[in-house]
Amino acid sequence: MRSLNMKQNPFATFLVVLLFLGALATTGLSYSYIQKIRELRDLQNQTSVINRNRTMFQNLANDAIAYGQQNPKIFPLLEVVGIRVEEGQIRSSSTAN
Repeated sequence: MRSLNMKQNPFATFLVVLLFLGALATTGLSYSYIQKIRELRDLQNQTSVINRNRTMFQNLANDAIAYGQQNPKIFPLLEVVGIRVEEGQIRSSSTAN
């Protein structure tokens, strides 16, 4: 009966190489996955900041329009910064408060 020697057995060498390549591929894919998760987390944080700022500026614009009920001289200033105020908005904001 012939003894099994891994150094002389090509099938065993093939399996060891295959195992090494699988481990190497797993390491590469794991690293890529971790990097993408970090990028996703950063993008989620940026989205959160953008949404918070948009809400803050929308509230500021609404407050400025409501203030315009007491001091209509603010409306030309609002138009300069790109906030268009229509008669319907003026009435609806005064009934909301």
